[in-house]
Amino acid sequence: MKRNGNFKIEILSLIISFSLLLGLVGCTQERAVPVSPTVTPEIAPTVTSTVILTNAPTLSPEKLGEYQEVFEIVWQTVNQRYFDPDFNGVDWEAMYEEYLPKISAAGDDEEFYILLNKMCFELGVSHIAVVPPDSNALEPVLSASGSVGIDLRLIDDQAVITAIEAGSPADQAGLRPGYVILSLDDISLENGEELVKLQVPPFNERRMRGQVLYAILTKLYGEPGREISISYLDERNQNHAVTLVIEERAGQPFTAEGLPPMYVGFEARRLEGRIAYIRFDGFLPPILEDVLSAIQEMRDAPGMIIDIRGNPGGFYPVRKAITSQFFQERTLLWRFITRPGLEMPGFEHEGYTDPPTEPYFGPVVVLVDVLSGSSSEEFAGAMSANQRATIVGERTPGSDLVADILILPNGATFLYPIAQTQTSDGTVLEDRGIIPDIQVALDRNALLQGIDSQLEAAVRYLEREVITDGN
Repeated sequence: MKRNGNFKIEILSLIISFSLLLGLVGCTQERAVPVSPTVTPEIAPTVTSTVILTNAPTLSPEKLGEYQEVFEIVWQTVNQRYFDPDFNGVDWEAMYEEYLPKISAAGDDEEFYILLNKMCFELGVSHIAVVPPDSNALEPVLSASGSVGIDLRLIDDQAVITAIEAGSPADQAGLRPGYVILSLDDISLENGEELVKLQVPPFNERRMRGQVLYAILTKLYGEPGREISISYLDERNQNHAVTLVIEERAGQPFTAEGLPPMYVGFEARRLEGRIAYIRFDGFLPPILEDVLSAIQEMRDAPGMIIDIRGNPGGFYPVRKAITSQFFQERTLLWRFITRPGLEMPGFEHEGYTDPPTEPYFGPVVVLVDVLSGSSSEEFAGAMSANQRATIVGERTPGSDLVADILILPNGATFLYPIAQTQTSDGTVLEDRGIIPDIQVALDRNALLQGIDSQLEAAVRYLEREVITDGN
């Protein structure tokens, strides 16, 4: 999400945009996110007359009324505040007529929320969803208190380990980058698409691949003490099986009222040739000072790599502050296009840099992949459009819209798009994503040798194309 001054709205977008509805139908006893409605009070839809189908399951009048009231509010909110008055080519009136009878015939909450989200997904865009109250659909990769210390990506449709946290249960068990995970808790990963309960827009191959990957990753996180059984192939393609116990994650999480804690990783170091390398997991407040300090401390670096692979997004002010570090003059970064006459209180229609006293002038490479979404795409897109960075890696999913939130009468959270993001050169990132200047995939054989082929490509580019030629 990209709303200036409202951190709750932005962080919930980060949470939902990535893990969106993977756990849609499951519920826990966690309390709902207490965010006040930002939709103006005049959107107070009138519930239409009750629709009763002869084959409908038996529901109490109160429950049926709840379903219809929530449906009305969701439909009306999109009708009045969705950024595109043409609804992306969808006949939104027809969606009302199609889905109201289905909603009224829903047998339980699970069916109700699936139907409601299917209607929203007819628009084919990101940053839209109805999340049930007390849902466990929130981002476990950032919020889970425990982990086994494994990161992975899909390489040639295999779940390949890309990194192992030092000292973690996975490290102690001898797992290494390049190993292929075959199953988790006896669930085969051969057909990963089966792990995705409900496909989330935009409906492109990258987004689907990211959902499959994320569904696998979520199984590697959870409450400390829980066991995970893993079968895998080693460097000789020999089968092994191991049971790991989830351990508590190190460090203090970032917290915000009504939201789960967020564990954010950060790394800054010098690579060969004194190239600066900075990596972080989210555009979240706890990492901002560290990132800004790292950029300043390594201002003498002949080149800089910003690694936002796997970064699902975050806060507008954080993204803007980091991007500003690479510009000497006030520069347009983004335009936010919305429906004529639609107000967005407190939100900038154009985003400009706030240049620091001492910006970094050297060449920059931004590393991205299919898990780089939302604010990550806007950061990379703004840097590319203004010729301040070369993009290396894999094409991103194109999950990038400005969203707002409404808490519904039954406690559910409705996230919906109110503006479209364009970079300064007019590029729309939604669905398109970020197309790298240098497209490089990860390679299993390289990982087995301890080589990150995408990072290697970034280093070689800076050495060959910029540093050497510039001296």
